[in-house]
Amino acid sequence: IKQFFKKVDTDNSDSISKEELRVVLNSLGKEKLDEDDIDYVFRSFDRNNDGSIQIQEFYFLIAKERLDAEGSARTMQQVLETVICRALEKCVEHKQQIQDRKTEGKKKGPKTAVELLELESKGQGCGAGCKQMCG
Repeated sequence: IKQFFKKVDTDNSDSISKEELRVVLNSLGKEKLDEDDIDYVFRSFDRNNDGSIQIQEFYFLIAKERLDAEGSARTMQQVLETVICRALEKCVEHKQQIQDRKTEGKKKGPKTAVELLELESKGQGCGAGCKQMCG
């Protein structure tokens, strides 16, 4: 994991910037992602919301995925791609929830998938708490 992290961290800053993540996404065939999608994936990795992905945050997601897939022989790139795909699936889900809320005429609450992700990271996702908060 550390070697792969260093490969992604092209400026050797000991953290991954959004631009470095964009390069990885492009290399995985995700070049058609819009800025919101890239921001969502980045924020999914940036657990402490400091604007960069440290090795601990990267390790957390990658190691968790590797444990979930224990017994299958996958490369680090395949594991990373799985983690990114899961984040993108969640992003699509969040975008749909926001679109459904707009269709229902609700004006309160999160306006973007990233805002919804931030609420979830604070334990205020679109469960009962979000429905109470957003009406």
